[in-house]
Amino acid sequence: MLHFNEFIGKETLTKEYKEFSLFKKSINITSKQFEKYCENNIFDFNDSVLSNLKQYIKEYIPKYACSFWNSGIENGEIIIGVNDLGLVKGIPYKETEPFPFDYFKKKILKSIESYIFTEDSETDNLTDNIKIELIEVIPPYNKPDEKFHPEYNEYLSKKNVFLDKYNTFLKIHQEWKEKYDIVNHKLVDIFNNPITRNKLREYIKLKDKKNIVISMIDTGYQLEQISGEKMKNLKLDKNNPYYWVTTYKDGFIDEYKKNKPYFYETFSRSNVPYNLLIGVGDMIPYWLSYNLNMKLYIIRIILKKNNTGKLYHYYDSITKKWLTCKRIYDKDQPVCNHTKSF
Repeated sequence: MLHFNEFIGKETLTKEYKEFSLFKKSINITSKQFEKYCENNIFDFNDSVLSNLKQYIKEYIPKYACSFWNSGIENGEIIIGVNDLGLVKGIPYKETEPFPFDYFKKKILKSIESYIFTEDSETDNLTDNIKIELIEVIPPYNKPDEKFHPEYNEYLSKKNVFLDKYNTFLKIHQEWKEKYDIVNHKLVDIFNNPITRNKLREYIKLKDKKNIVISMIDTGYQLEQISGEKMKNLKLDKNNPYYWVTTYKDGFIDEYKKNKPYFYETFSRSNVPYNLLIGVGDMIPYWLSYNLNMKLYIIRIILKKNNTGKLYHYYDSITKKWLTCKRIYDKDQPVCNHTKSF
């Protein structure tokens, strides 16, 4: 068996590692639920693990099998559950029921049969050259020092600072709305409402204390609603209520726009809970510590050398094309070099 975080060597021409995550088929839950899962460390993702594993098989197995066989490699290995650095992370699974290894073994063989071919592939028994192993990974020896992952703790701290600023903004915004609420009132309502009517009177008195509109207000005159076309000329007459109520409101609109508060803060780490859960690897020590029946596995596929000398093609599920490739080094990193598509 292998240990969690054990180093098993770097990737080579004969070894391809794929760290397992849930990015292929993401979890359909809300941001609040992502936070909850980070806080209680509950593992409830067996279905997501299995659906993502299916996608790994569909996307990677035909590609790397094709590259190993086209390169004449003796025993090529694809290992799911190990990262690019060669560190064992594993595939987490809560064994309320056994891990369905036989199902995935058949799935891997089927992907080879269905998505790899040569011009006379019907004569080849490709699956005879494949060995598939499920290897249990020994979990971390020590329980995490803190209940929350350090990145989640940092996330909470920054989130709280952000929310404090946001709540302060909400208070300022509400005060601004209340102060300039008059901009949402109709002209007739400003003139006829007792509270705004009195403020309008003081405004006129400050600008023109002998204006006739002041006495109109004092005698209880009520402004009537008229169309914009009729109001057009009245707004130009200083002895008409529409002139003053329009001027009064326009002054507030200018202040309203000038003093409108804006919120410029951003919360750049808002995706941390999502990344922690979907990335899987960082949460494994927490899941194993806080959940019963948790297991870690890696899946190892060994592809024996194919001596036919044929050129193999595989169907790429991303580009929807049939491709062919070989295993080469590029800048000291093993890669699949694509040479043809159709």
